[in-house]
Amino acid sequence: MSFVRDSIVRRSDGTHVNLGDLINEDGTIKVKFEGGGAPGEAVDEEAREMAQSAKFKDYARKETVPRGFVDEVPVFEKHPGNPIFKRDDAAWLLSNKYAMYWPSVIHAKAIYPNALDEFYMYYSTDHAADKGGIGLTTAPHPLGPWTDRGRVFYDDAEGSGHTETPSVVFNEVTGKFHMYYHIDYYAGGGTVYRSQATCLATSDDGLTWTRYSGNPIITTSEPEFTGDGHCGYARVYRQGRMWVAHHLLGGGGTYKLGVSYSEDGIKWQIDPRPIVGFTDILEDKEKTRIEFHHTFPFSFKSKQWIVCTISPFETGFNSAKKKMVVARFEHARNIHSIYPGIDEGDAGEWDAGALKQPQVLAYQGKLYLFYAANGLNNKGAIGVAVAEVV
Repeated sequence: MSFVRDSIVRRSDGTHVNLGDLINEDGTIKVKFEGGGAPGEAVDEEAREMAQSAKFKDYARKETVPRGFVDEVPVFEKHPGNPIFKRDDAAWLLSNKYAMYWPSVIHAKAIYPNALDEFYMYYSTDHAADKGGIGLTTAPHPLGPWTDRGRVFYDDAEGSGHTETPSVVFNEVTGKFHMYYHIDYYAGGGTVYRSQATCLATSDDGLTWTRYSGNPIITTSEPEFTGDGHCGYARVYRQGRMWVAHHLLGGGGTYKLGVSYSEDGIKWQIDPRPIVGFTDILEDKEKTRIEFHHTFPFSFKSKQWIVCTISPFETGFNSAKKKMVVARFEHARNIHSIYPGIDEGDAGEWDAGALKQPQVLAYQGKLYLFYAANGLNNKGAIGVAVAEVV
């Protein structure tokens, strides 16, 4: 409770309350001030209600507060030119009647000077009936204009479908781009279906990709976790000396979320402790969760943050109402102090509902939050929200 008890919040009359005067070390609410008021003086009801709320909703301060009292929070505003890229902008998706999702953006020229453009954004088909694939669009700036380069990869060796959900990083150890994706996986010499497993492809230039021969790299067996072994939808990032992946952990009716670690980005170890939906933080009484595989860490003002998708406890993208929040982030098992991020659009807008797959990229003093939504034709589109850093 220290991060709450150390906070100072503003009341409606403009005065400030130190929550340490209202919350005990064990998290219970004090009935009277201890040292902060006259003996026997009752805590005013507004302050008491704020303290009760702050136990669970440290993020619920949307008004401007004096600097130094709480975290200086990144404020993301949706780009007025959204969506920056949609399904119909990719001819190969349109001709095959594929839907689109899962953006993964890299600053390509900062890594590979001969890149076609300053930025590469990978995307994939959305639950294609066949193998689908992963496409590439490029741009001179995060806001575009984005030029589609077509399909750049699909796995023609493993499984039967779903070459999807790219997460692209540059691995300094191997000196290559690593693309993490998922595909249907069969164990036992191709006889036992184990749902969607995370696989790896590598590239020297971000255009031509080679499937890793040791695929899949993240998967489970039935004795380890119940369900069909689903370990797809991995979001991969670097933290210290370790690579970290947030992903599903067992599918079907025993849906869980998990985290895996790797020192080289190739050999991965699943943490045996599943990640739940952080409902102990949200406490919004709306039966929502943090979708752990729809999160992405970033740095803001020398502090670590994470952007998270919040959704109801239901599967599927088309019916679920989703929004995004930002939170302080220490590691995969320590997300706290949640603040507002971006909400879904109004009815009839391209991002009305089902906000998903966030990623934050820093460029020229700004943070660019890329995210996907269903789009006006329900076939997928990608937009950006921008936050000032300086």
